[in-house]
Amino acid sequence: MKESLIILLFAFLLDLYLGDPVYRLHPVRLMGSLINAFESFLERFGSRSLKHGLILVVLVQATVLAVYSLVTLFLSGFAIFFQLFLLYSCLSLQDLVKHGKSVMVELEKNHLEKAGNAVQMLIGRDARTLDKHGVARATVESLAENFVDGFLSPLFWYAMGSIFGNIIGISPLYMGIALILFFKVTNTLDSMVGYKSEQYLLFGRASAKLDDILNYLPARLGIPLISAAAAFTRLNFKEAWRIGWRDRLRHSSPNAGHAEAAVAGALNLKLNGPGIYPHGRVEKPWLGDGTELAEPKHIKQASYLVLTTAFLSVALFAILMALF
Repeated sequence: MKESLIILLFAFLLDLYLGDPVYRLHPVRLMGSLINAFESFLERFGSRSLKHGLILVVLVQATVLAVYSLVTLFLSGFAIFFQLFLLYSCLSLQDLVKHGKSVMVELEKNHLEKAGNAVQMLIGRDARTLDKHGVARATVESLAENFVDGFLSPLFWYAMGSIFGNIIGISPLYMGIALILFFKVTNTLDSMVGYKSEQYLLFGRASAKLDDILNYLPARLGIPLISAAAAFTRLNFKEAWRIGWRDRLRHSSPNAGHAEAAVAGALNLKLNGPGIYPHGRVEKPWLGDGTELAEPKHIKQASYLVLTTAFLSVALFAILMALF
C-alpha cells in the first residue's frame, strides 16, 4: 500500500505542475480511438441496439485492461513508472483550473467573444447567447461539475482499487490503476456515445448508465469535501452544506448537481438555470439562493475552492489507504 500512496502523491504533483499535455498518444485519446474503432466495427452489423452498446462497453474495457496487464507484465521492474504515467494521465485538475482562468482573464479585459470561445470548450450550451454574467456562471458550473468527473471520481476509484487489492492480496497499485482505467474508459465512452439523440439513445445507454453508477458515490462525497474546503477558503461553508444537500437533485443529471449546488452555496450564487443548447432552449431549475450575476471574481473563488477540495480529497484518501 505504501507504493500506491507514493505513486498517488507523485501523480498529483505532476498534474499540479505539468497539467495534462495534449498529444496524439495520450492514454485517454487512445481510449477514444479504440472506442471509434469498435463502434465502426459494430456498425457493420447494421444495428445500434442496446445489446450492441453493451458489447461496445465490454470490448473496450477488456481491451484496455488486457493491454495494461500485458505492458505491466512486460516492463517488470520498470512497470511502476508506467503506472505512475497512467495515474497522472487520468487526473485532470490543473487543466480544468487553467481553462477557468483563461475565461476569467478575458472577462476582466471585457473581451466577451474571446471569453465565450474559451468557455465553449467546457460547456454544452451555446456560449454565443451568454452575456458576461452567463459566461462567468457557466465557467463556475463547469469547474464544479468537471471536478468530479476529472479528478474526484478517478481519485476515488484509484483509492478503492488499492484498498480492495490490499484486502484480497493482489498488488494495490495494480488494482488501483486497473479501476481508475475502468472509470476513465467509462467516462470517455459516456462523452462519446452517451447522448440522448436518436443515434445514441439505445446504443449509448449502457455507457451512460455505467458512468452514472461510477460517479454516484464520488458526487455525493463532493458535498462534504467542498463544504470543508469552503471553510478553509473563507467562503460560505454553511450554505455550501445546506444548498448542496437541498438542491443536489434538481439537476437533470443524477450526479452533476451535487458539486454544483455545493459551489453555488459556497459562492452565494445561482447556478444551472435555463440555457440555449444546440437543440433549443432548455428550462432548468436554479441551484442556490444567491445572485445570478456571476463575476470574474467568482471564477477565481471557484478555482481556489476546487483546488482546496482536491488537496482535502487527496489527504482523505491517503489516510484511508494508509489505514487499510
